[in-house]
Amino acid sequence: MLETETASPPTGQPAPTGHAPRRVSRIRLFTRATVGISFFSVLSLVIALFAFSSLPQVQDLLFDARPYWAQEIVYWAGFYAIGIFIWALPLVFTSRLLLQQNYDVIGIDNEARFKFYIFRLPSLFVVFSFIAVLVGIVAAANNLPVPLQDGGNKYEAPIRRLLEAHLITLLIATAVVLLLVIFRDVFLRGYGRAMARREIKDAEGFKRSLIRIERWTRKTTLDLDAMDMHLSGLKPTWLSMETWIAAQRVKEFMWRYMIRLTVFLLILVAIHFMSYSETVQQLFSFPDLTSSPGVQQVLDFIGDTLYLKRASFLFVVFGAWLPFIAFLALLSNRFQFPFIAALVVVAIGLTFFIGDGHDVRVATIAEDQRPTLRPTRFTDAVKGWKTASGWDARGCEWLAPDAKELVDCPRPIIVSGEGGGSRAAFLLASVLGSLEDDSLERSKTNAGRPFHLQLFAISSVSGSSVGAAFYTSALKTHQATSTADLKAALFRQRLWFPNVATANLGAANAVRANGGEALTRTFLTDFVGYKDALQAALSNDFISPVSIGFLARDVLTLSRLPFVLDRAGVLETAWEDAFNGIYGTTRATSPLSGPLLAMAPTPASWTPLLFLNAASNETGRRVIVTPVRMTEPTKSGDALFIDAYDLHELLCSPYRDPNTNAFPDVGTLDEIARALPSFFSPVAGARCKDRKPVSIDVRLSSAAGVSSRSPFVSPHAGIRDRRAQIVDSVVDGGYFDNSGAVTALEIAAALKAEDSRLKPFILQVSSEPDWFKDTSVCGLGSDPGTSPRIPDQADFRPGAAISDILTLNSTRIARGYGTIVELPDRVKQLNGGVRSVAQISICPQPRENFFLKEFLKFSNKDEVTKQQTRAMRIREKTKEQAQYKSVSLSWWVSPPLQAFLDGQIYSAHNVKTRNCMLSLLQETEAGKACQ
Repeated sequence: MLETETASPPTGQPAPTGHAPRRVSRIRLFTRATVGISFFSVLSLVIALFAFSSLPQVQDLLFDARPYWAQEIVYWAGFYAIGIFIWALPLVFTSRLLLQQNYDVIGIDNEARFKFYIFRLPSLFVVFSFIAVLVGIVAAANNLPVPLQDGGNKYEAPIRRLLEAHLITLLIATAVVLLLVIFRDVFLRGYGRAMARREIKDAEGFKRSLIRIERWTRKTTLDLDAMDMHLSGLKPTWLSMETWIAAQRVKEFMWRYMIRLTVFLLILVAIHFMSYSETVQQLFSFPDLTSSPGVQQVLDFIGDTLYLKRASFLFVVFGAWLPFIAFLALLSNRFQFPFIAALVVVAIGLTFFIGDGHDVRVATIAEDQRPTLRPTRFTDAVKGWKTASGWDARGCEWLAPDAKELVDCPRPIIVSGEGGGSRAAFLLASVLGSLEDDSLERSKTNAGRPFHLQLFAISSVSGSSVGAAFYTSALKTHQATSTADLKAALFRQRLWFPNVATANLGAANAVRANGGEALTRTFLTDFVGYKDALQAALSNDFISPVSIGFLARDVLTLSRLPFVLDRAGVLETAWEDAFNGIYGTTRATSPLSGPLLAMAPTPASWTPLLFLNAASNETGRRVIVTPVRMTEPTKSGDALFIDAYDLHELLCSPYRDPNTNAFPDVGTLDEIARALPSFFSPVAGARCKDRKPVSIDVRLSSAAGVSSRSPFVSPHAGIRDRRAQIVDSVVDGGYFDNSGAVTALEIAAALKAEDSRLKPFILQVSSEPDWFKDTSVCGLGSDPGTSPRIPDQADFRPGAAISDILTLNSTRIARGYGTIVELPDRVKQLNGGVRSVAQISICPQPRENFFLKEFLKFSNKDEVTKQQTRAMRIREKTKEQAQYKSVSLSWWVSPPLQAFLDGQIYSAHNVKTRNCMLSLLQETEAGKACQ
């Protein structure tokens, strides 16, 4: 129903002549107030509700349980405090400030409307914010994994029990906070009295504050200084003085709060930048207390309790930008100029002069290091592998090229790692580390050689590139680190799942896990393997640095400044810090922080070759990051890789035209864009030889980062050439092939071309469990009779364009799966019919409706309930996909997912593969378990 009465204009404003103002309908007014004026608050709520209800990445952050109750209370009290003061209150204040300063513009013309839109409507936002949190907790609980009986490990059950108690506590705490918010008027009476006392105590200061707000946010010609303390001369005639005074008090408080919050957030940004200074780190670093383990344990406990990131930082992402947006919107109203749009235009305009701030990290190589940092020729790498693997020692080199009896000669192993964020990094590092540990144990009895000596190359994509970088770095540092230092470092990793499961057990056997096996706090033995060390390093929180870098650097466009890292650079340094925290290295000594060319194998030691796959944003082709001279032809005369770029080749461009002997022309805009970067870009004027750099290189962490530039999480990597011009931008390798199998197959073919007697063997590591939800057997290609299930699209998608965009992600996954399934036959044919592929895969993770189960446990067992329960179970059985957990894909692996991935390595469907790989390392009857 439309309201037809009219209202008087605000006092001091000229009344329109000729006709009465037209009344705004309720629907139009509500639309203007919510979608128009309160747009940013509504947008923040919509994003939060979607994230909490639909994204397992966000839901898994709620699994961050603290093992001690005191720690849990302090840790999650901070979670709710940040939610209230940095997200919920800015939600309300942003909307209320904008509405109060524009009430006459949108059509508020009576006291009832004023009270609703200024006081009640914005207050509903804080209620909706914690409803979103409540929805997230319920969704997380219903996404809880079920501990496996087959293939699981002893830590899954205690972690599950911890999470159940944790989520119930969070549910109750959120419900209490929600009730406090709903009945907040009871608790805010003291605030109203405090504001009234402030008016009496400092009336002039109160008035000056209101005048300042009015002049900064609205254009007025009235004499504000001549008005009373509450500026009642601005009050519309239809509004009571009591309501006007209440609104002025609220406005003054909101303004003070938002100003102080903005200053506080800017201070946090400054602290964030200072924390990357080595000088500041030295000033605030704690002394070495390893000789006093009790004191160190207390400090670790306190630090871990006050480490408010991950879940708490969600609220910063949802709300930290609201004060800035509110002030820009108010200034836009005051000066009638679109400041928000202007900042976007300026940020885009800066791209023409200094770039977008997402250039790949490139380090300058010192003169004395350059002779030792040389790329490897593929032919030389094959010779080096033959020496390291024992091919020469066994006399295989003297056999005729067409010899048939080569059963016991070592077979070069190629690992193909699939993408998938931290999940893929954790899995690949765990697989490689466990094989290394088992092979070292067998080599003590002369039953085989170490795994890495027979591992020729790793072809990785996205997150698995991070796992490969950590593994190869560990090969250079693990043996030089003492067991005592490793144990101490591993026990400090509070997010590593064995520490989470056993943190409150002390030294006694307090909990019995599956099969009656006891859990103890001292689970590390006198030998610390590669797998445990790599898992502990990769269990660290990498999602918070990305989020902080996005808000403090990229959104504020500070990453465009020279030598300021963007969020991708911050993520890479977080990887380096995590590795250093395990092995005691520094950024000056860590292989992960060192140049990629340092990972090239030398005659003195063998390191598996790295082929980290990325994709070109310009052409869609592969971009491979490797220390190998991949542009040189193999013995067959063919290129090592078909239709692929070398990242080093891009850095060393441009190249002269073979016909004209001239460099390609540069356009006017390109000349402008490279003018400033040519002064500070380390690539400008770099020295190269054979299309590989001599004076510069990317760090190993940056090489892994280039391969894992996943959408939204990490930006593209800008590649500048020696003219400081952007020659290409590189994104996640999964856009081309998410399996890494294409590159692995070409490496196998190149090995065959180098020596026809070699029989390369490919180990494919898949981290995608969703492939097996529609099959009866968990294993890649092991259920050929099952065709893909017909899609059951239950999600409403408004518009075909959204579906078209989502097709890009679906296509790359489908192509990767098809490549993996096709791989065994292709390599088998290459090796003359010999089995040459083994696959480690991850099964879908079962889940159950936790809260519904708990509710049914305490409900009445009458006949109606039994029938409803039976019907519910039937429905659940008919929805096969609902029986599996939605697996998180982010830069943090939650403890239950860590435990699940660790258990999957030793599960029944992967045992044969592990036995096969270990048998390839044997001196006699090599590969017998693979037949």
